[in-house]
Amino acid sequence: MKTLEKIKESNARYRAENPEKVKESKARYRAKNREKIKEFSTRYYEEHFEKIKEYKARYRAENPEKIKEEKSRYILRCNDSYVKSILQMKNAPPELIELKREQMLNKRILKQLMKEVTK
Repeated sequence: MKTLEKIKESNARYRAENPEKVKESKARYRAKNREKIKEFSTRYYEEHFEKIKEYKARYRAENPEKIKEEKSRYILRCNDSYVKSILQMKNAPPELIELKREQMLNKRILKQLMKEVTK
């Protein structure tokens, strides 16, 4: 038992002293094992759905400012998932997503210019 504790202490000390090496090692592992990680994540989500749902609800209730900031950043970035939600299409073609993104950005610029002109 003492050997196991010594190994754990040694590993913890190594991780504390070499955070960059540990980070690189984890990145290499994730790159090599994408499918394995994806399967694990999917399985975990399915098995612990209620627990995750409760955690998210509690987080949202305790951090409304952060949620608001995240949502505004999400909207400002105009990433694919946001554009798809605006289009209300799950399988929208990439060309349509790109066109809608451009349209949204142009509308924002126009709105901003209109505010400046009316000042």
